[in-house]
Amino acid sequence: MKYTNLILFLFGFQILNTHIDLYSDNLEQTPWKKEAVQGFPIFNNELEITEGFGAYMDLNLWANTKNFDNGGGNFDFNTQFLSRYYGVKNIVFDPFQRSDEHNQIALIEIQKHDFDTTTSNSVLNVIDRQDARFKHILLSCDSLKEGGSAFFKVYPGNSSFVEQWHQDGYQSNRTAKTYQEDVEVIFGKGNVVANVERHLLIAYKNNGCNEPK
Repeated sequence: MKYTNLILFLFGFQILNTHIDLYSDNLEQTPWKKEAVQGFPIFNNELEITEGFGAYMDLNLWANTKNFDNGGGNFDFNTQFLSRYYGVKNIVFDPFQRSDEHNQIALIEIQKHDFDTTTSNSVLNVIDRQDARFKHILLSCDSLKEGGSAFFKVYPGNSSFVEQWHQDGYQSNRTAKTYQEDVEVIFGKGNVVANVERHLLIAYKNNGCNEPK
């Protein structure tokens, strides 16, 4: 098993041909240290739809499809939930809350460019540098097959638009709509739709992925 893991690790480096160095300076952002939300999170007596199980329930994911969970946290509850109730195979990548070995295996899957969907739940709002957000978005785009869909859920915090840094990391307190231009840089204008009520951006891979300039 030890040698198998080593081969996978080295193989992952060999075939990694994305446009960016995914591990450079831990994505050049303030690290997010808080554990991922588990199960059905309830805030103000309502189901939170940007984290935990709630983040997936309005996406209409199809059975027998494959989802790349970019920044999916340190637990496998969401993967089990998607498999059991939606019939979706979920692959998690998280540079801060998963091991290098786990992430390298996920990157090997990404290089197949065959994911039907990709999800990013409450991740854009905890990345405090635009270049790091571009890397995150580009990785999501790169994982998809042509015609695939990317779902970016954004937790708006207190919606004050005042940035906050705390012991767990960073929170932008911005809405999903404010990140649309960043996502359009990678997916192209006309390929990104904002849904304000659902705190959601939907991006469609219709002509490859663009590198940020």
